This record gives sequence, C-alpha cells and structure tokens, in this order.
Amino acid sequence: MPISTVLMLSAREANYSGMGRFSKADSCHVLSRYLPVHGPWLVDGMNSKAYVSQFSPDGTLFVAGFQGSHIRIYNVDNGWKLQKDIIARSLRWTITDTSLSPDQRYLVYSSLSATVHIVNVRSASTESYGNINEIHYGLDFSINDGFGIFSVKFSSDGRELVAGTDYKDVYVYDLEANKVALKISAHSLDEVFGA
Repeated sequence: MPISTVLMLSAREANYSGMGRFSKADSCHVLSRYLPVHGPWLVDGMNSKAYVSQFSPDGTLFVAGFQGSHIRIYNVDNGWKLQKDIIARSLRWTITDTSLSPDQRYLVYSSLSATVHIVNVRSASTESYGNINEIHYGLDFSINDGFGIFSVKFSSDGRELVAGTDYKDVYVYDLEANKVALKISAHSLDEVFGA
C-alpha cells in the first residue's frame, strides 16, 4: 500500500515521532514523489523576458506572458507542445497578468492600461494576432483615466472579471452586461506609478 503523504504531514505536525520533523527516510519518500528529479529542460525560447506565468486549474495548460507582446499557451499533457501563440494588442511595456476562464475557452490579458483584452484560445489557428487574424476584444475598465491594470482574474463561474489597478482600486467587470459593475477602493496608491 502506498504511504499517504497527507498522513505523514499530519504526523509530523502533531510531532508523533518526537523529532518535530521528518526522518531522512520520510524526507526521501516525500521528495521523490513531489519534487522534480529530472531536468530542468528547455521548453521554448523567446527574445524577451517572461513576466507572468501560471498553470490552468487542472494543470493541463501552462500560460506565459512576455515583455515582447507574446502570450504562449503550452499543452503540458502533450509534451509541452505550443497550443497558442498570442500577439498582444495595445501593449504597454509588458503583459502584467493573464487568466484562463474556468472552461479554458477564453484568456484575458492585461497591460499597464485600463483595457483588458479577451481572446478565444480554442480557435483552430495556433497564432493569434490581435484584431488581424483573430478578435482580441477590448474590455474598458476606465471609470476614470490614468491607471494601469496589474492583475486580472476570472470569477469561479466565468461571468465576471476582477482586476487590481495601480490606482488604489479593485474593479469587478460583468462580462454579460459588458461593463464595470463595481469599483472598490481597496489599497494604497502604487508609489512607482502613482502621484
């Protein structure tokens, strides 16, 4: 029977061994199951720096956003094959965040502007050039001017977007109504970009 790592962690936290930590054997067991033992290996190369990256919730896709306008989606289960190469539209310095919809059909990306773009990532084409061969629909978050979006995420039901800005506010965007539904003053001004 395989040894449950959860039970091992519980026993360590409860200090059943009296050592307050894993034994060397327990450490080897956990490390061999959960830490990579091979690699690293090169998956892809770009001429610009990667700024953001994330796995899809189910771990089958990996999304990476680069300063040079590219967002690449790799299919992890298919040997890290490039599934989509998105050329961002209206880029300001870098891609600041990306988020896949819960059904993994759409991707949103933000830059240092008040517009978030949404792209269909299940289309047939591997390459997606903003508003050239595929639509990158712009969602306008600008209730007021002069802010950039640093973070954007889909809600768990995929009906709303939540965006954090450099100007003290968090926005909730209703995708069905196609407008900002809520603005929350949530944090202090970003000193790098704010006044």
